[in-house]
Amino acid sequence: MSCSSCSVVMDIRGQSFRHVPDIPEPILMHENLGQYIETVYVQPGVILYILRIPADNTVDISFDVRGGLVTFECWLKGELEYRYETGDGSTGFDHALHGYIMAGSAGIEKGFVHKPASVAVEMVKLSFEPSVFETILERVYGVKIQEAPDIFSLITDSRNRFARLPLTAAVEAAAKSIAECRHVPPLRSPVIANLANGLLYSIFSDLLLKRGAGSFGVQPGDLEKFYDIKGMIDSNLFEPLSHCQIARKAGINEFKLKNGFKEIFGTTVNGYMTEQRMLKARKMLESGSVSVSEAAWEIGYTNVSHFISVFRRHYGVTPGKFLMDIKLKLGSQCATPSV
Repeated sequence: MSCSSCSVVMDIRGQSFRHVPDIPEPILMHENLGQYIETVYVQPGVILYILRIPADNTVDISFDVRGGLVTFECWLKGELEYRYETGDGSTGFDHALHGYIMAGSAGIEKGFVHKPASVAVEMVKLSFEPSVFETILERVYGVKIQEAPDIFSLITDSRNRFARLPLTAAVEAAAKSIAECRHVPPLRSPVIANLANGLLYSIFSDLLLKRGAGSFGVQPGDLEKFYDIKGMIDSNLFEPLSHCQIARKAGINEFKLKNGFKEIFGTTVNGYMTEQRMLKARKMLESGSVSVSEAAWEIGYTNVSHFISVFRRHYGVTPGKFLMDIKLKLGSQCATPSV
């Protein structure tokens, strides 16, 4: 018996199921992104994107996301800074970088991403219409959202922006097989769509389901509190708060602060503080208008030598060399022929 309003969803590791309603493809609107992104339609309600941005100049790209997507961004190279507005009118900031998966739902509606100079970016992203995501979860893996591990609740709750998860070896290998695919049309799209099923399988089986119920120490009701903590840290980069101060202001104990923050954001409290301070310092140096000492002081480092050491450990180059390269680049852009 056939149903004209339904379609067959493609096999996921040998599984297939029918009677999934036809769903309009999720809409992702990008400004000036066409030259960097490749789009592959995997199945109804599931789209894969391959993003590649070469290491040249700074790139700023605006985006407009519509359709209530559940997304998994597998970061293979580089980093991007996200600034966005959500459906409730609030604003947010996230830092995506290689070695992690940025997972979440489309509470984000619009914003822009910033790619710093001299950083090449490569990322593979799977986007799902929420009902398709839930159908795959239930029909293929036998897991209902209501009974799923806490991590699924985090990802499918549009209030939660992003959860940063570690990029495991299996997920990285599956994402790389897509990014490095050398097939050309007309075979390219079906081959990548098949590889996308392998990536999906790895994300579900190797990462999400293995966490198991109860392994995630933060309850969904605590999430807003942890995003408030993140904002608290961002607002105090010049004089970073101690763990004790943060915990007291947030009304939680230090154990929950340390473990919950790492579970949600994929980094420690101190690691996130350092990451944001170095990002701010790099932005100032990229302008070419501040010295290394001034950048250090602006983010609260009174010991410039310590700042230099942390910057070099973070970016693989001293701030002095970084600033010199920026000034040379700015000088070559501003140079005019002599008469």
